[in-house]
Amino acid sequence: MKFTYCARNGLQVFAGIRARNDVRARLGLPYRIFAKTTFSENSTDAFGGVLLQAWYDKNDYVTGVQLYEPEARFEFRGQSILGASVREVERALQGLNAHYEFEEDGSGLKLLADGLELGLYAPDAKDDKEAKVEAVYIPIPRLMDDDAAFSTQR
Repeated sequence: MKFTYCARNGLQVFAGIRARNDVRARLGLPYRIFAKTTFSENSTDAFGGVLLQAWYDKNDYVTGVQLYEPEARFEFRGQSILGASVREVERALQGLNAHYEFEEDGSGLKLLADGLELGLYAPDAKDDKEAKVEAVYIPIPRLMDDDAAFSTQR
């Protein structure tokens, strides 16, 4: 399944929605619920096996998602990121004049765009430019007040 970055919504698929039930309906995929832990604010949903995991705040609004390769495809400003090598991603981001930096622990890259910090997980990214991006975390911005009418809490 292909997902496209969107500054206003994190991912285009979340345009106008944030409520958990709306996210589930929009994705239209089977999901499993993972219980809240002492370290989390709410339970999470895992969609389509290992395609996407969604995090929610205490009010059941999505706050972030993680996409997993190979089931998901992720495009950032026309560039495919998931499954690409660190070398390919760096080249693409440089071509877009996008700001990024390597994680201190070598686990991937931080992509800073439109006030959001996207996490690109690529084991050994700092030392191996052929390491593949295996997952991407995308924060989902809150809806503006004028958009709230489009998201229904059920």
